[in-house]
Amino acid sequence: MDYQVLFNIAFGLAGILGGYVLTRIYNAIDRLDDDVRKIPVNYVQKDDFNIAMRDMKTDLREGFSHIDRTLNTIFERINQITPRT
Repeated sequence: MDYQVLFNIAFGLAGILGGYVLTRIYNAIDRLDDDVRKIPVNYVQKDDFNIAMRDMKTDLREGFSHIDRTLNTIFERINQITPRT
């Protein structure tokens, strides 16, 4: 065989292998890009989480404040009904 034919075969195989590797890298980067774009859908952003926590804390404080007022009213009525000795 002529050296030119061997060179062409080797160059062709290297091209096929290089194309395969580049295709695999491109597909991996494309999948990674899709995963990164889905992050806001799958996970809560920090600002949204902080806002939600602040709202929950406010609601809890208001709820406990209402419970405290209700209990104070109940205790005041009980104290009015029962005479102290």
